[in-house]
Amino acid sequence: MKVMLNKTTLAALAVIGGNTLAFAHGETMHLFLDNGVPAMGLRDETSQVTKQRAFQGTFTWNAALNAYSTSSPGWTWSDEWEPSDELGFNVLTSVQRWDGAQFVNAGQQFRISLEGKSIDTTGGYNAGFFTVIGADDHKHFRYTLLGVAQGDLDTAVYRINLEGIRHEHHDHDIRYPGFGLVLNRGASQESFNAAYDYALRNPVPEPVTLASLVTTIAAMLRRRR
Repeated sequence: MKVMLNKTTLAALAVIGGNTLAFAHGETMHLFLDNGVPAMGLRDETSQVTKQRAFQGTFTWNAALNAYSTSSPGWTWSDEWEPSDELGFNVLTSVQRWDGAQFVNAGQQFRISLEGKSIDTTGGYNAGFFTVIGADDHKHFRYTLLGVAQGDLDTAVYRINLEGIRHEHHDHDIRYPGFGLVLNRGASQESFNAAYDYALRNPVPEPVTLASLVTTIAAMLRRRR
């Protein structure tokens, strides 16, 4: 007989010898349903969720990778997810960089990795990958900035635009709204705050909207010919 365990059951099983396994792991990017509609939010350490579509982190030098890298913030999901479900993502646009007024194409690449899987971003949409959530209550993908040397004086605030996906065990995908992950590499707090505030006010267009924009631009080009 196949037994499906939800997170509540797993939490109960985590009580061993009077000690409860802690699930606290800082602020996370949270995938949930808002009145049945897929949504993104910031989940704090008390498990309170604020609906939003921009999140923040900081690059630090990782000597083992010989690159600037971070694995924060993590990802969490709502309680209806099953251990057999898979968490996945897609990259919606090229990596962007804050120019003081808006995010523009950075002309640089990120490597996104987790549990032996990885992709390198290119100049546009990139399909990501999936991982089974199992007994975990969160995951930490690693984001690595490629081609920037340690101590490079050209500091920057980057944004990578993603969508989260829940792949259920019966081959059904639930796609969550696109969001921006804003990552600081040495920029001033003032510059980073401005970039993050902009990202909160101007979230990445939904994947459907992006596809519609591409179609519209293609149609306009055809008419000009």
